[in-house]
Amino acid sequence: MRRFLRVESARFLEVNDIGRTHSLYYRDYGLHMEYKGKVKTANEIFNLGISRNAKPVEKLNDAYKKFMVRTMRRTKTVDDIRSFFYMFIYA
Repeated sequence: MRRFLRVESARFLEVNDIGRTHSLYYRDYGLHMEYKGKVKTANEIFNLGISRNAKPVEKLNDAYKKFMVRTMRRTKTVDDIRSFFYMFIYA
């Protein structure tokens, strides 16, 4: 089982202005949203942390780059599957 910052906990922290300057908050919340399949929301969370210059910024940037690689890999896989089926439908 993966351990990430849960949505309820993240919202509590956000509302109470806790952890907004720490990259761990954005990294864990973003990873949780990615795990739940909410890639767009995860991207927004990572970008929010980067725009707020959360520290240590290097760790957040590294986590974001890895997230982007995983996202691109998934997108390529989906495109490959579509191309495969397209070949059979329209061949």
